[in-house]
Amino acid sequence: MQSPHSPTVIERSDGTCLVECPQCHKGRASDIPIGIGLPMFDRITAELLAENHRDDHRSLTGAAIS
Repeated sequence: MQSPHSPTVIERSDGTCLVECPQCHKGRASDIPIGIGLPMFDRITAELLAENHRDDHRSLTGAAIS
């Protein structure tokens, strides 16, 4: 069984945010999920990506965004 992922949102000095996940970077050279480690211009999007990634990559629904 794969260990649970624990992504974190990091706010950079230029105002962008990154979602980092140590479990995705551990031992992988190229199979990192889309969005992990890429700069995002708003924290809300980064938080939603982190939450989605944390919840075993389930799709976000309109009810989850509220």
